[in-house]
Amino acid sequence: MTSYVAMFLGALVMLVGLTLLPRVSFSDCHHARVLPPDTHAFGQTYEEWSARWWQWAISMPSDHNPLADTADCSMGQVGPVWFLGGSFAQTPLTGPRKCTVPPGKGLFFPIVDVDCSSMEAPPFHGDTPAERIACARGLIDGTAG
Repeated sequence: MTSYVAMFLGALVMLVGLTLLPRVSFSDCHHARVLPPDTHAFGQTYEEWSARWWQWAISMPSDHNPLADTADCSMGQVGPVWFLGGSFAQTPLTGPRKCTVPPGKGLFFPIVDVDCSSMEAPPFHGDTPAERIACARGLIDGTAG
């Protein structure tokens, strides 16, 4: 995937935001907060965190990847922000997923994302950069806000 397409797809990711969780327990949600989009959370912009999320998501093989449900959510996590995501599978998950996040970590995850490449089967396929952009737009534009 060209860096232009990766940056474009990263820009299409709708984000809840970087959430500061000083405790592992979600029962203490009064400490959690969503940071504004113009924030440089943990030294990076939302766009930079989006690019890092994509790098994390595709850096691991599918047989050892949290997004394929073949690895623990701690796989590939480094630094002050942990990445979470949905599933690479096209079928819905069959049960709850569990993840233990260390105290003090920020969370970054997409609400909706899509990846179109020359290696994917339709409807995620595009041979040229223009086809990949059209593919991603067609899938993202179908989501409701």
